[in-house]
Amino acid sequence: MRGSIVVLALVASPFVASISSAQGHSPKRTETPVSAKCTVPDRGNSANVISATGEQNRVDPTTRGNKDCAPPVVLNGHTSFSGSVFNDTWMANGIWDDGEPGLSGWTVQLSGSLSLSTKTDGSGAFSFAGLPGGTYTVCVVPPAGWVQSVPSGGAACASGFGYSFRAPELLIDVSYTDYDFGFQSK
Repeated sequence: MRGSIVVLALVASPFVASISSAQGHSPKRTETPVSAKCTVPDRGNSANVISATGEQNRVDPTTRGNKDCAPPVVLNGHTSFSGSVFNDTWMANGIWDDGEPGLSGWTVQLSGSLSLSTKTDGSGAFSFAGLPGGTYTVCVVPPAGWVQSVPSGGAACASGFGYSFRAPELLIDVSYTDYDFGFQSK
């Protein structure tokens, strides 16, 4: 019986070798990587045209059940920046000490990715909210006859110094608080 199996194996070997070599000449089939499966193809045909309702006709694989695709990330966090402007009367030390009043009605300017201005409230407080990602500078525009005591360095402003900050592009909200400006009357 062993002899029959050996003979059969010897007879079948050239046949199997010829089939495998014939298959070896055809291009190998490779699996498409997940990253390629998750991209929306841009072929420039009518399926890629935006309709009157503003929706694109091509199907986005990340929203159509392809479990290998990560869902799209939407960065929708916002940044806020707040502080106060105060009258640095006691010791003129650049620190908002007890008994030093906030200065109301002063103009605070924000420049950068957005340009905004606001007035300080009755206690000298100000804030900018809902800022998208980007780099910003905050400066105070003092009335005539006032000299800045704090900050004593930092971003250059027309009237002295201000604060610079970067609003990150994140999924969460970020708050910068307690950025104070001190001024003294001449």
